[in-house]
Amino acid sequence: MKFVKRKEIGEELKKVPDHIQGELDEYLALESDLKIRSRPPELYRPFFEKLRPILRDTFEKRCGYCESVVGEANNVGINLFRPVQNAENAKGKTSFLHYMWLAYEWENLIYSCAVCAATKANQFPIAGHRSHLNASIKKLRIEESALLIDPCEFISAKHLIFNSDGKVAPRNNSEIGKSTIKVLDLNRNTLVEGRKRAFEKAYENLLNRNWRYFKAIPTGYDLHRQSSKVLTRLEKQETHVFDYAIAFPGATTKALLEVYYHLEGFEGDLSELLEHKLKGEKTSPSDQMVAPIIESPKSIIINQDFISLRHSKSFRRQVKKIEIKNFKALKDITIELPNSVSDHVSSAIILGENSTGKSSILEAIGLALIGQSNIKKLKARLPKGVISPHEFVHRSIISDRSTASEEPLVVSIDFGDNLTADLRGYANDLNFESDAIQSKIILGYSSHRYFLKKKRRYRSPEYRLVSLFDPKVMIPDPSEWLNTKAAQKIYPAIMRALKPILMLGDDEVVFQDGKILIEIQGVPTSFDKLSMGYKSVITMAIDIIRELVEHFDNFEDASAVVLIDEVENHLHPRWKIQILSGLKQAFPKVQFIVTTHDALCLRGMKNGEIFVLKRSYREDLESYSGPPDIFKLDIKPG
Repeated sequence: MKFVKRKEIGEELKKVPDHIQGELDEYLALESDLKIRSRPPELYRPFFEKLRPILRDTFEKRCGYCESVVGEANNVGINLFRPVQNAENAKGKTSFLHYMWLAYEWENLIYSCAVCAATKANQFPIAGHRSHLNASIKKLRIEESALLIDPCEFISAKHLIFNSDGKVAPRNNSEIGKSTIKVLDLNRNTLVEGRKRAFEKAYENLLNRNWRYFKAIPTGYDLHRQSSKVLTRLEKQETHVFDYAIAFPGATTKALLEVYYHLEGFEGDLSELLEHKLKGEKTSPSDQMVAPIIESPKSIIINQDFISLRHSKSFRRQVKKIEIKNFKALKDITIELPNSVSDHVSSAIILGENSTGKSSILEAIGLALIGQSNIKKLKARLPKGVISPHEFVHRSIISDRSTASEEPLVVSIDFGDNLTADLRGYANDLNFESDAIQSKIILGYSSHRYFLKKKRRYRSPEYRLVSLFDPKVMIPDPSEWLNTKAAQKIYPAIMRALKPILMLGDDEVVFQDGKILIEIQGVPTSFDKLSMGYKSVITMAIDIIRELVEHFDNFEDASAVVLIDEVENHLHPRWKIQILSGLKQAFPKVQFIVTTHDALCLRGMKNGEIFVLKRSYREDLESYSGPPDIFKLDIKPG
C-alpha cells in the first residue's frame, strides 16, 4: 500500500444526472421508519464508468489497497471507501443508513481489485460512534476515528510494517494497522508470495548493480534518527525506489527501508547504504540485508471445529468456478460463473431434463462447502451408507458397483486467489476427504419444499443440507418464529427482503401481531389463507432469513450460497419468470445455484448465468451447451 495523491477533477465530471440525484435525495428525506423498511435507489453505474479511466490513471492501474495490478473489465476497479449502506463495525453490527449520501462522492472512490473489494465488502470499522447522517467527507474525517487506511489520506507506513518475507504487520501494535490487515486480508497467500518475490528481485538487482531497475534513490534521510518522519516524507513526495511497472513498488520500497532501519551500526541514508553494499561481496538474501521479521501478535490455537465461520477467508467470497469429476452420473463438469453484475453477485441456473444430473450438482457443491465435521454429522442424520464415496463415485453402469471408476471423486469450489473448498474420495472409501471446517454459509432445498407447523428448526449446519439427500425432510412453518422477539427486532429488514420476492409495494406487506399480512386484490390476507405458491416461497425465504440473521444483521450484505432443486415447483407462470430476480434483489450478495426444467425461470438471470446440461454421445454427463443470450429470449407465460 502506498500513498496516492488524488487528482482534482472538474465539477462537470462530479455531477450526477438530476433525476438520479433527485431519487437519492427523495429517499434520504423519507421518515426514518419508512427508510429502514425500504431499499435505497440502485447505484447509477454510468456515473462510475465515466470516472473509471481517471481513477485508473490516478492509482496507476493498481489496487489502492493491496497494489495488485487491476484489469480493465467492467464491474471491476471501483470501490466505495465508506460503503453506500450497512456500514459494518468490528463486531459485525451495521448501520443501515451509513453512508449512502456519499454514493457519488469523488473523494470516496478507490481503485480496487476484485478480491479486496469482495473481502472488504461493507466493512468500515471505527473507534467510537459514527457521525450524523449527511455529514461531509471533511467532517467525517474529523469526527470519526476510522480504523481503515484510506490510501489517499493515511500514511500507511505509520501503521503498517512490510517485511522482507512478504508479510505485513501492524507497526507498534497500531489498531488502524491491525484492522486494515484484517478487513482487507493483506496477508493472503498470493499477496505474501508476490511481495516476497518483489523484494528478492530488488535485492538481486542491487547486488548486480542493475541501476536501470530503479526509478529513484531517496537521499538525505537518516532513518535511524527519524524513521517515522522520513517514511511519511517519502510517501508524501511519492518517492519510491522502483519503477511503477515493478510488482508491489510501495511495499518493496518500505521493506527495503525497514531493512536499512534495522541494520546495526549504519548511520547513512539509503543511497549510501546501497553504495556500501555494492562495494562489498555478493551475498545471499539470508545475510544482514534481510530485515528482521516483525511478528504479528500470536493467535491462540483452538480446535478448528470451533472457529467461527465469520473468520473463514471464504466467508464473504463469491464462488467463481465449480469443478466436479466422477460424482454419480457426472463424469467431468465445470461451471464458471461470470463476474458480479451491478451490485449483485453472480448466480447460476442449470437447465435440463430429468436424469441429467442436475440434483447431483447441488449435492456435490453442498458437500464440498459444508466441511468434514459437518459431513460426519450429516451422515448420522441419514440412513447408513447414503452419503459416502462408495455410493457416489461414478459408475459406467449405475446399477453395477463393479463398474465404479478407479479415479477419485473430486469436487473443487474455487473462490479465486488460490482459495478453494475441496472434496475427494475413492470407490472403496467410506469417508470423504475434505476441508476440516465449513467454507461458507450454505443452505439447500429439495424439489418438494414442504413445510410443517410446530416443526423445530435445528441450528446445526448439516440440517441446512439434509433435504437435498432426503426430500421428505420438511421446512419449519415460519409463523411461530415471526412472533418471537428475535424476529420482531428485524421486521424492517424482513420487509425489505420480502417485498421484491413477493413483487409487492411498500404498503402491500405488513406484520401485525406476529403475522404476515399480504395485500391481495386490496384485501390483507394472513399466511394460512395464502395459496400454496405464496406459502412455499415465503417459507423458504424466511428459512433463508433465519440462517442469515445468525451471522448478519442485514440482508443486503449477507453472503451465502443457496442451492434450490427445481425452483419452479408450486409456482404460477408469472412467478416462475420473477422468482430468481426477486430472490437476487432480496439477497444481493447471496449466490443462488438452482436447477429447473422450465425455461420460464431463465428470465431472472443474466448472460453467463445459464447452463444447459446435456449428455455426450457416450451417455456421460460431461459438458454444457453454450448458454443462450438471455436478452434475446422471447419467453411468455402460457
